[in-house]
Amino acid sequence: MVDRLGSRLGMGTALVLLGVFTFGFSFIVSVPSGIVLQVLMGLAAGADYAACVKLLATWFPPLSRGKALGIPPVLTYFDWPTI
Repeated sequence: MVDRLGSRLGMGTALVLLGVFTFGFSFIVSVPSGIVLQVLMGLAAGADYAACVKLLATWFPPLSRGKALGIPPVLTYFDWPTI
């Protein structure tokens, strides 16, 4: 999807869909509808991650991509003063 639409449009579309599915999840009335919305949320989140990785790969040179992709997960796991 991201290769066809482009990174920016793919990320925007994925985030809008994720927001719509997350909002819809607050109105579920049965377990099967909740499972369906969870699957749809997962697909939208996966498309968002793919678009983000593609954007980072185009913004950063090859030697800096590992740092660009690795620093945000580390920051969410540890506190900033720990690092």
